[in-house]
Amino acid sequence: MILAVDGKETKGADILRLLKGVDTPGSVVELTLRRTSGETETVKLQRMARDLIADKKKLFDLFTHMLDRGRKDKDAELIKYVEEATELWTAMMLEEHDQDEKCVENVHGMQDVCDAWLEELLSILKVAELESSPL
Repeated sequence: MILAVDGKETKGADILRLLKGVDTPGSVVELTLRRTSGETETVKLQRMARDLIADKKKLFDLFTHMLDRGRKDKDAELIKYVEEATELWTAMMLEEHDQDEKCVENVHGMQDVCDAWLEELLSILKVAELESSPL
């Protein structure tokens, strides 16, 4: 259950407005949650540009619409297919997220190596400068 958004207590219909916030890509929204265990936790999420997620949102909306239609029509086969497709899509999104995280880790690792090389190079250059300067 979402208890607060950016420190503001949520009340029913206010939640969507609070979640949108400034809706600036890259801005952070802080959620205060109550888990089913009763524990309270605060998490921070970064907003993405709408155009980066437009296709994913559209696909999610289509899945939701099909699932609602299946339930309304009591079409168990359609419900089964949509749930299966949604599970597959969710797994793909999680895998994409994991790949993105690995890329970020790799870039940070490369930056650390480059920083170390730069420090070593600066140290070598400083020693060479000291050795070549007349006393």
